[in-house]
Amino acid sequence: LWDLLPWGDNLARIFRSVFLGHRTLSHSILGLLIFDFLLWKLLPVFLNPSYINPWLVQDAIMIGVISHLAADAITKDGIPLFFPIPVKIGIPPLTKLRIKTGGWIEKYMIMPAMAVYIFWLISKNQEVFINLFQTIKAGTG
Repeated sequence: LWDLLPWGDNLARIFRSVFLGHRTLSHSILGLLIFDFLLWKLLPVFLNPSYINPWLVQDAIMIGVISHLAADAITKDGIPLFFPIPVKIGIPPLTKLRIKTGGWIEKYMIMPAMAVYIFWLISKNQEVFINLFQTIKAGTG
């Protein structure tokens, strides 16, 4: 995702050095707690509680982070859940049963399934999304 951002490759280098590389602190329980704490402190500062509930935003972000960790745990690399202890955890425990990042299962089964799910979610909740975008537009205009 960094590549999609302006200066994304530079940002990625900075964040990798801060988080000690990819799939280290950021993919552990310790990293999860630190990130949750930072959100708890920073979101109320940046979001206007009159319009947006910062705790709801924090919960949504944390659900996304936890689901990202779960998705990374099913890959052959696994995740260092108990960082700094150098043991990687994967689901299922046998590496042979896990998927390869960027492999055909991810490309041709998981990604299309996610696209179908996102399309269904948006179409099923179209009114909610329209109201959300109208609220955002009204708040910025």
